[in-house]
Amino acid sequence: MKHMTLGSIIFLAAAPAIADQGFRIGGEVGFSHNESTLGDYTTAQVQFVGEYLFNQNFSLSAELGGLASTFDDYDVDATARLYQTFATGYIPVSQSVRLYGGIGYYWLDDEEVCVQDACFELEGSDSDLAAQAGIEFGNQGTWSFAAEYEYFDGDDTDGTLGFRFAYHF
Repeated sequence: MKHMTLGSIIFLAAAPAIADQGFRIGGEVGFSHNESTLGDYTTAQVQFVGEYLFNQNFSLSAELGGLASTFDDYDVDATARLYQTFATGYIPVSQSVRLYGGIGYYWLDDEEVCVQDACFELEGSDSDLAAQAGIEFGNQGTWSFAAEYEYFDGDDTDGTLGFRFAYHF
C-alpha cells in the first residue's frame, strides 16, 4: 500500500501541468435517473463546451447541446436543446489535478415529447440556476479530462453525473 501511494504521488507530481490561461474547447456527456409525476426516467446529456480560463483559478464557459429522456414505465421520450453558462472556480491540488465548482444558468428550449410514434412540441422554455462540481486531470498540458456533477434547479431533475474533456489552445 505504501508503494502504491508513493507511486501515485510521484506520478501526480511528475505529470505536466494543466493549462492555466486561454481558450479551450471540448465536450461533455452526462447521465441521470430521476423521478417525476409520470414515473422514473433516464436522461442523457451531450454538449459542446467552450471556455476561457482567465488564470488557474477562474473561468467562464458556454455549453450548447441537448437532453434526451426516456420514461421507464411508459413509451414516452422527450428531447430538448440545452444551453448553459457557468462561472467556475478551480482549486489546484497538484500540477495535474484540480477541484472545481461553478454557478450558472441553464435554458431548455425546443422541447419535444413523443408518445409511442406521435410527437409534439411543447410551447415555451424552461430556465433556472445551475451548478457544477468536479475533479479535473491534465495530460500533456493541452488535454484535460474531468468527472463532474451538474445540478439543474428544475422541477423534476436531480442533476447529472458525467465525463468532460477539453483541448487547450
